[in-house]
Amino acid sequence: MIVAQLEDILENILAQVYQSIVAEGERDGIAEAVRKNNFFKLALVSRNFVTPVRRNFYRNLRVEGTERFLLLTAQLRLSPHLAKLIKCATLVSNCGQHTHIDGGPSPRHRPGSKSMSVSATVLGLFLKACPQLRRLCIYGGDFLWALVNQIPTTIQLTSICTLGCPCQLTRESCMIHLQHGWLQNIVAFPHLEKLEITELDLDKDRNSTLGIPSSSSACTSLTVWNTSGLTSLDDLEPLIRSMPTLQELVLGLSLLPLPPGKLKRCLGLAASTLTRLKLSGSGRLDQRLQPWDNDAVAMLPQLKSLHLGGVALTSSFFDGLPARLEFLRLEQLAVQYVSTSALAGWLRREPFPHRGVLKKIELVGRLWVDVAKGIKASNAQVLELEELCRGLGIEWNYTPAENLYYQYQQLFF
Repeated sequence: MIVAQLEDILENILAQVYQSIVAEGERDGIAEAVRKNNFFKLALVSRNFVTPVRRNFYRNLRVEGTERFLLLTAQLRLSPHLAKLIKCATLVSNCGQHTHIDGGPSPRHRPGSKSMSVSATVLGLFLKACPQLRRLCIYGGDFLWALVNQIPTTIQLTSICTLGCPCQLTRESCMIHLQHGWLQNIVAFPHLEKLEITELDLDKDRNSTLGIPSSSSACTSLTVWNTSGLTSLDDLEPLIRSMPTLQELVLGLSLLPLPPGKLKRCLGLAASTLTRLKLSGSGRLDQRLQPWDNDAVAMLPQLKSLHLGGVALTSSFFDGLPARLEFLRLEQLAVQYVSTSALAGWLRREPFPHRGVLKKIELVGRLWVDVAKGIKASNAQVLELEELCRGLGIEWNYTPAENLYYQYQQLFF
């Protein structure tokens, strides 16, 4: 018993050390690699250190470049005791790696470098070799093409994160192999619970959602974050329709003004199941903000968490909040459209429509009395709002951040 407790303590200590190395690593990839090598040397201290060191390294594995991936896959097939330690893996395309396998500069810095997609067979061997792997993050197209071509019934992954890369607009882009309807197979993975699509255009030209059947996915959490791209709500509708049990929806889009009711109809596709919603529009100041449909979330009876940024709210915004809402967060460009008088008036209502249900209000950004006239809320007015919340049993959290792009530093709840 004592030995087992000591082993647990040792593993926790080494886990903290390893996490600090990862968190403080310089993003050029070189100094971080040196620190990791020093961590590996801890395995030489004692035989008791070997297993904890291995667990920390392999638990959340990052592989940069297709050549490293091929070597790793071969090693894991011969070392099942290591492969079973992998819970999460991040695979980075050649264009995104910090250094080449020979120690030279990254291929993205080499003139005329081309993408080198991994075959579906090799990726399948990697997935089969890692029985505990549940989350896969893919940066760029060298690995994404291989994932798209897997047989869905053979995949045990529960969480998938795909990220675009800077080269996706070039002729020799690693994304060039993606064909129309490339999301169809991924959505069909039988154990998929969480899907994240970041900085990848789901536009009509690529037709990414072509062929996705309605109610075909077990996914309960969908994130689409593409504030600089072409993804629109029309492109998202097939994805949302395919997820009949969708509970969490996170959208970060370059929202141009939509036809009245468009946002409401899109969210209505998940009306009976959605419990958490985050929506942030474009942070570009040269774009007109998307006006908020005041009843856009009123028809979401299960919604418990609402997080908005980059949309133009009105004084009647609070009238459309669903009855079961427990958490409300407004950020920057959304906060400045909420006047203190409208917020105070809502909190003073008798009876208060969310009494005993709403637990927390977070505002990140400057509150205004009248944003058009440039009149900021005083400390006394903010204190009054805090006291009103306290009287209703609501936790109040106000951060008067001045940075208009603060909301885009945090992508998830």
